[in-house]
Amino acid sequence: WPVAPAGGVSASVLNPMLEWSRILAEYQEKGIVVIEDLLAPPVLQELQRYAREAPIFHTMRNGFLGAFPADGFTHPLVSLIARAVEQSLGHANFEDAPLGLFWLFKYTRSNPRGIGLHADPAKVNLNLWLTPDDAHVSGGGLLVYSHIPDRGRVHEANHEF
Repeated sequence: WPVAPAGGVSASVLNPMLEWSRILAEYQEKGIVVIEDLLAPPVLQELQRYAREAPIFHTMRNGFLGAFPADGFTHPLVSLIARAVEQSLGHANFEDAPLGLFWLFKYTRSNPRGIGLHADPAKVNLNLWLTPDDAHVSGGGLLVYSHIPDRGRVHEANHEF
């Protein structure tokens, strides 16, 4: 599968206009930060193309399609993005937190609400939306809770996932 458009992907996978000192300060203060327009435009375009065209979606769950490394989702930009974010936020923030899991999801019309409540057991989570702005559906996105639910609630929530 070709991994880069003609002319290649720019040297930096991240948007060069980001203010990393502000982003790091917010991450350190709150433990969470939302970064709009994280990727450099050619990188975003390449991942969008890949997600649309690559024959990698082999997992079906509750009305959405998943692509995992075992399915063939092994685009090299994923590890480049992870390393670039780590370097931009400082290695100390990712100590003992290497990239462990990654995937793509496509939602079907039979499940427009997406994945239900769940908890990801990770020290660091990075969620990227590849959906073009003009395809945004009202109510789409991610809700992040600032507390950890009790263990029984996490199991119950993760069961549908």
